[in-house]
Amino acid sequence: MDRRLHLSNDFGSSWTKVSDMDLLNVHFFDTKYGIGSTRENVFGDEVIVETRDGGVTWKKIRNLGDFVFSLDMDFSQKSGIIGGVSGYMWKYILY
Repeated sequence: MDRRLHLSNDFGSSWTKVSDMDLLNVHFFDTKYGIGSTRENVFGDEVIVETRDGGVTWKKIRNLGDFVFSLDMDFSQKSGIIGGVSGYMWKYILY
């Protein structure tokens, strides 16, 4: 499965790859700003990343911890929750 970010401007008729980042979860707040999760290394350590250019580049903003994995993220306006395996939960507030 290709977990890279793609963009369509024609309702899905054609797609353009935006980023080579292997994203597990992603949420965009507008056309430029978004956050996502990805594995930082081959051991599976997961990190939260953000983009301010529509997904072209990503910057690490938080490490979830060794062998801790997110399952889903959900946001409402500027705050959200990231849920993980074994009951892990993180609250994330945008500034």
